[in-house]
Amino acid sequence: MSATIVAQGHARPWHDAGEVHAAMRQIEKRAAGTRFGGTAWLFRQVDDPDVLLLVADWDISPGFGDSAGTIDGTPTFDALCVGDIQRSVFRRRSVAELSWKTAVIDCTIVRAPSAARGVVQAVSEQVLNPAVSALPGFVLRHSYQDVDNPDRFLTVEGWDSAAAMESFLHHMAPRLTKSLSRLGATVERFVGQAPV
Repeated sequence: MSATIVAQGHARPWHDAGEVHAAMRQIEKRAAGTRFGGTAWLFRQVDDPDVLLLVADWDISPGFGDSAGTIDGTPTFDALCVGDIQRSVFRRRSVAELSWKTAVIDCTIVRAPSAARGVVQAVSEQVLNPAVSALPGFVLRHSYQDVDNPDRFLTVEGWDSAAAMESFLHHMAPRLTKSLSRLGATVERFVGQAPV
């Protein structure tokens, strides 16, 4: 089954960028082998650089925790992290890409009340997404729905510069969050950049 794996963990202290590059090569190789030519992103959280986020498409098996191959016998993402790693499986709902030149990303997880799931989804897809897509600096959006919890949605948005994303986060994001909150949804954001 093709799916999108989202994993979040705390970074090991790195002595050089070689480990990160090796891990990303493994992750990208596995993602590229999926039926739909998957994507793979590894980001450090801007506000807390010790937090890593992996978003990667690939074919999963019952043991999907073996995320994207191994380095010295340890699953690749796990080799970059210490402590517990949170993993979720999502299915892609939509993609909008103007460019692959993504300097920074923001990931938004929206949890909708079950009774309002359809309304939250419709407002997001028909009103909020087009408004964000029209902003200067917007380059991509991938939208997902959690396989195990269909009330949970993930949106990854890419920006061509930190300034474009900051403008979005300060001017439009609070209004979008308020709109979703009125529908009973909760919103959580992860703002990240490539780790090296």
